[in-house]
Amino acid sequence: MESIEAKQQSPPVRPSASRDLTWKKAGRDGGTYSIEEIRDPALLNQRQEEWQRLASCTTDPNPFYEPWFFLPAVEHLGENEQWRILLVSRTPEKKGGAAELCGFFPLIEKRLYGWLPQWSLWQNQFCFLTSPLVKKDHIADVWNAVLRYVQEVRPKVQMLEFPVIAGEGAIHHGLTMVLREHLSTTYVPDQYVRAITTCQGDVDAYFKNALGGHHVREYRRCRRKLEALGQLEYRQVSDSRNVGCWVDWFLDLEAQGWKARAGTAMKLHPRESEFFRTMVQRGFDEGRVRLEGLFLNGEPIALKCILLACPTAFAFKIAFDEKYHSFSPGVQLEFESLQHLVTIPGITSSDSCAVAGHQMIDRLWTERRLVRSLIVSTGHLTGDVVLGALPLLRSVKRNLRRRKTKESTQT
Repeated sequence: MESIEAKQQSPPVRPSASRDLTWKKAGRDGGTYSIEEIRDPALLNQRQEEWQRLASCTTDPNPFYEPWFFLPAVEHLGENEQWRILLVSRTPEKKGGAAELCGFFPLIEKRLYGWLPQWSLWQNQFCFLTSPLVKKDHIADVWNAVLRYVQEVRPKVQMLEFPVIAGEGAIHHGLTMVLREHLSTTYVPDQYVRAITTCQGDVDAYFKNALGGHHVREYRRCRRKLEALGQLEYRQVSDSRNVGCWVDWFLDLEAQGWKARAGTAMKLHPRESEFFRTMVQRGFDEGRVRLEGLFLNGEPIALKCILLACPTAFAFKIAFDEKYHSFSPGVQLEFESLQHLVTIPGITSSDSCAVAGHQMIDRLWTERRLVRSLIVSTGHLTGDVVLGALPLLRSVKRNLRRRKTKESTQT
């Protein structure tokens, strides 16, 4: 009943072709699942329409893997990666049915600890979620196809790494079910919760409940002080011709603050600033990027970039003028931003994209989502043994760290 059809029966380890293999198997739902392995991301340009259509049909939205974000990231940040992009398609059981893209897995080739071959979902410094794009009606079959493809066609790959994937939701549930069926050895190197909000009603009441009446009154006092300095206004970019100016403002603000001192401001790195400029312009033109800011006497004192992937908005980047730090301009913009965000049709939640324990946003947004990194053995003995040993090694390391901390406290 099952068959494998390959364009190359014995593909070399590193073939020069950018698309070297097509694999097919019968799915449990009666359809036939095929996988194309693509090594040159430029080939994705001709698949953008169906790719974007897939992104709109997933239960767990991920704007970082949509064409308008992913392709600029590849162009400016991914030139040294060894790509293994898997496109999963399904052909219905009925004869004459057309194949439909139902899975997008942008994997890269890596080596765990420098020697063990693994494939990993691509994460760059601007990617805050690596959940693959999977059509909602075929989640388990798509995951099963990907795991079987690696096991049967790429047997040298010992592990699959899924960094910063959603630890809940339909895609993660489907993965958990398939891993249990495969009896796969897994390891979770890290997991944390980050701030989200599902506020849809009275924003003032939401912040009062989150912060308490005293803190809300204090922020309002800071706002009145800002207003005493001149004309304070919230603005949102509505004309594509103004996007370039907004990007310049943002890069300048970021380069004047703590990120510049830490060496992470985008303006200090030409490739990063060009990626940001290209992505923001393209995303804005496609209605997927929202640009807003708080202005004092016509000058920006806080700016925010939001990515829209219905039903979720992702708070991608925020910057503020540190000269006005005592007035909390970033928090003032968050108050304004949520007031407007709840009015956008189709948006029911917002992901902060923040690190664990973020001092500011964790106080403002009271709800949480689980984010985790996961490594899965493909079934080889070496991979199983290594993953089985990692929890023990981590426990030993943490024990030594606790002892060291305790000793330093006592001295």
